[in-house]
Amino acid sequence: MILNTNCLPFPLSPGLRAIILKHIADSFMACVLSFHHSTLSPEDDVSNRLIEIAVDTDGSLIYISHFRTGAAPPTQEPVTETHFNFSRNEAHYLEMVVPLDKEQERFQAWEHSFVAGYRVGSYAIEILPLLELEELVPAG
Repeated sequence: MILNTNCLPFPLSPGLRAIILKHIADSFMACVLSFHHSTLSPEDDVSNRLIEIAVDTDGSLIYISHFRTGAAPPTQEPVTETHFNFSRNEAHYLEMVVPLDKEQERFQAWEHSFVAGYRVGSYAIEILPLLELEELVPAG
């Protein structure tokens, strides 16, 4: 699969582009790259972070989400801290929704932090077919 960034409101950094391409290169279906912090213990609040990057079958980015868990085990419910929804051109920050094309600076700050963490080996990576995730969402 190739990465299609033609419809994004601003360019991806070469670092983020390389990370995504590395993990979708052999994929022929829509997938979610799931990055879990791997360097800290589960009891540490900082370690309870999750980043998802969803890529469609044509290689276009659907969204990038940064989650954290809000409570101690076993009732850890993920809370979306930051969500860049490329299909809707929206950025979500906790309760605030803003047009994505106005958020290049904030996206680049998030991107820089994520790429730096990835480069030092802070993440365990899992690739999930997008259909599996859709099956987990209850109909409602």
